[in-house]
Amino acid sequence: MPPTGKDKGHAYAVTYATEDDWPVTSVRLTMRRSLPAGVAVHPRGAAPWSSGRISARSAGTGDGPFDKRFGLRAERAADTRFLGPDLRGALAAAIDSHPGLWLGNDGLVCVERGHLRDPERVGALLDELVALAALVQAAIDAAPASGRPRGEAARTAAAERERAEPSPQPAFEVAPAAAADPGDVQSFIQACFDRRVAAYEVNRRIQKEWTGRRVHGGGTVVQLLALGGHDFAFADLKGFRLELHVKGPEEIAPLVRVQLQVEESRRDELRALDAGRRVRFDGQLVSANPLLFSVQLVGATVSPAR
Repeated sequence: MPPTGKDKGHAYAVTYATEDDWPVTSVRLTMRRSLPAGVAVHPRGAAPWSSGRISARSAGTGDGPFDKRFGLRAERAADTRFLGPDLRGALAAAIDSHPGLWLGNDGLVCVERGHLRDPERVGALLDELVALAALVQAAIDAAPASGRPRGEAARTAAAERERAEPSPQPAFEVAPAAAADPGDVQSFIQACFDRRVAAYEVNRRIQKEWTGRRVHGGGTVVQLLALGGHDFAFADLKGFRLELHVKGPEEIAPLVRVQLQVEESRRDELRALDAGRRVRFDGQLVSANPLLFSVQLVGATVSPAR
């Protein structure tokens, strides 16, 4: 599939980039009908995107669950009339599968984790965006005009509609997602590798919330290596590197690689740990890579599983 072209009459562009050291694919689909000037709908907590001007004013729809998941910019409440219940439901369903979904001006943008090279997968994503664009355009066509009507009767009707319109809500503070239990590696894996969560949000949480926490769990020994010189996972730390396979939730990853840095003073803990041995571990989180399904812990202790 070419990086630019048309799909069912809509122009599209597929670009590959890196955000916060993670590869991402951005798919942009142009709609045939523009949003009201200044309007942008974006994942809550992310900077808004639009190919046109973005209003500096935050707005709300009055739909609490929707407003907690999406940020909304608009000059006036009347400019958000197209966001009726059906369209809000469709957007909420879409962001469940595509957390990096933006709607602005005359386009839809979906940012996906990783570089999507499979033409069938990109085509399927474009089909979803085309279907969503059709709902957006139908909603815009069906919404009452937001311009100022002329004539006394028209002005009265417009005033009544404005009074009935939910007033713009103040910008919501981003509610932190349920943090992984620092003592449960399975909980951490569930939170860290959940594909329903946008890459930028997972990366932020790893750097700001999870790094430095103690994590423990169980796994199977893959190999034991002495750390010497520079190691990709642990830079210049000394001691030993123990690699384990840890069971992950099937819907996310069947196996996760956990790398432990064990201090030289704990050599005796490692003597009976042959490949294939089940062990219990505890360590301090230094990094995780959801793209490679790997976790790195330092200052770890290990013992045979009972």
